[in-house]
Amino acid sequence: MVKHSLGNIILSTFFFVLFGVFIVESQQTEPVAIVPGEHVLDKTKCLEALAAIRHAKWFQARLGVIPNGPLIIRILKDFIMREPKWHPFTSWMLELFVERVLTSAFPPNSLNAAAGLSPAESLRRFLESIASGALLPGATGIHLVDPCEKDPVDALAPLTVQQREDITQSAQVI
Repeated sequence: MVKHSLGNIILSTFFFVLFGVFIVESQQTEPVAIVPGEHVLDKTKCLEALAAIRHAKWFQARLGVIPNGPLIIRILKDFIMREPKWHPFTSWMLELFVERVLTSAFPPNSLNAAAGLSPAESLRRFLESIASGALLPGATGIHLVDPCEKDPVDALAPLTVQQREDITQSAQVI
């Protein structure tokens, strides 16, 4: 239930998505049916916003606690913004890939895992994994399944084979 305040009127909005009917109750009038499309938010935009919230929560829980994780993300986002071949590599792909690369550096519960890698070692490890062909179809090793989705969704699916090859080649010559 979402409450909106318009002047002195408080509206309680109930969304019945299964039936495609949206009913609005107010303190002054009877429930009124709203025709879908008139006063209703776009479903795809709402789902994208929910996915962005799930991604932010995942980032805080997983990558925010990795030593130098947020620092590496900021450096790589700046690099991706400046390098045209890397533009198709989205922030979400970057965050997933960096988390996977940095958490796989040490076995769980090892003494070195708490200290983590230095920023330079983290960047080197990230670029080495990309340069080794981890993005290419059929590559073994890192598979980026979106952890925020119920069904297994490949986070790299939006990248074409050509874009993957371009990013891999770019990482090899850096």
